Amino acid sequence: MHLRRNNRFDGKNTRKMKKEKRKRLMRILKPRIVRMVREELKLQSHHSGHRPSINQIQACDALFLDFQLRSSWPNIFYTNTSMSPFNIVIRRGNSEEPVVTGPLSSIRVEMVVLSGDFAQEDWTEVEFKDNVVGAREGKGPLLKGNAITALTGGVGTFDDIKLTDNSSWTRSASFRLGAKVVHGNGIQDRIREARSEAFVVREKPRQSSWNHDYPSLADDIWRLKNIRINGAYHARLHEQGIGTTISMKNKKWEETLRDAQKCTIIDNKYYMYFGSERKFGLLFNSIYEVVGSTFDGCQSFQILDHLPTSKKNQVEILKKQACANQNEILEYNERPLFCPFNPSLEQQEDAFIEEASSNPQNTDVITLQSKWSL
Repeated sequence: MHLRRNNRFDGKNTRKMKKEKRKRLMRILKPRIVRMVREELKLQSHHSGHRPSINQIQACDALFLDFQLRSSWPNIFYTNTSMSPFNIVIRRGNSEEPVVTGPLSSIRVEMVVLSGDFAQEDWTEVEFKDNVVGAREGKGPLLKGNAITALTGGVGTFDDIKLTDNSSWTRSASFRLGAKVVHGNGIQDRIREARSEAFVVREKPRQSSWNHDYPSLADDIWRLKNIRINGAYHARLHEQGIGTTISMKNKKWEETLRDAQKCTIIDNKYYMYFGSERKFGLLFNSIYEVVGSTFDGCQSFQILDHLPTSKKNQVEILKKQACANQNEILEYNERPLFCPFNPSLEQQEDAFIEEASSNPQNTDVITLQSKWSL
């Protein structure tokens, strides 16, 4: 009796081993059979003069996932930086249109990271799994963000994908993204996974090192020297709104101010401030630096460096008035005409000087610093 039970047990093990052997054999033979069929089709098309389509060896109802990009796939990404949104679609056979109805149109799809040297044209589900890259030991998850999405009408969007580690430690020093169907969808058909082009992932430089030698007016305020992103200066500036700085009299702030004043001015906007007499006014550029003055109601403008001392004093007093009444600085839409200073203007009355001197304002000269001061 005992011997009979052992024989029955040995028989089950033998059948199980044979079954596993057949599965291994099929995994080995399938790629070779596919390759042989492709070569045969290519040979036949060569003789017949017809070129086979890429999916000719697939059945007309074969299903597969595919990347749908809004622009070309970048060659380089940086760690912890969101990728541009992209779509995943499910297609059938040679159709360019997604499957828009039925259970397949709403399946859940998961994004994974693949090895960059996973470059073969055809693959099995097992080969796809073998090329999935996990996190390095001691590191967190390699992929962050919304890595799973449900298709709607055969299309799903991934808009918050980040890679947390660089790709230099892999054999090819590169990654790919892959998309696969989440198990549990109740779909029995084989749906081939999607695979992106290979790309390199580099460590994201420290934000504080991204200051520009010649910053643009459109840059964030922390791109100026000595302002660290999320630092004390940045937080205090942010509290005051866009285009606001703190009036500080130390050496570092003066360096930051000089760096800000090097901004390349790419527009031609001008602003005007007039004194009590409308003939005398100051002309500002788009960062509120005084670039000229007028003594004849904007018929002509003079460069400050070319003014006599008496007129420069008038300009300084009007600057203080402008600083105290910034809401009266208005956009000037005409093209200013710069002319040499006319000495006859020296004879004009300077009543506004007496008026301004009787009520001096305790304000700074209006420069970029005073325009942004608290």
